[in-house]
Amino acid sequence: MNTNIKIELNDDQRRLMQMQLTGKQRPISRVELTSFVTGVVMGAMDCETITKSAPVPCFSPRSDLVELPAKWAAKYADKPPHWQAGWLRGWNTVGRFCAEK
Repeated sequence: MNTNIKIELNDDQRRLMQMQLTGKQRPISRVELTSFVTGVVMGAMDCETITKSAPVPCFSPRSDLVELPAKWAAKYADKPPHWQAGWLRGWNTVGRFCAEK
């Protein structure tokens, strides 16, 4: 399934995101943002507990990751430490948000 998810970022937010992910001063590009979001979604698929007996699949995301799971660490080994830290920060934010619900 292809999705079209609209994410609006102003130039300051784009620069901040790039700084958090790579340490660079330029604004994050669409391709880089797509890569990051894909990484977060793929991380969600790897880091949750699926309840198979529920009528609709549901998950409880972990919010305590301190390193990328092995599968994603290998896939994103070429990414800089800032990018990996951003991936973890994004995932842990999702986990905390879901835990509060």
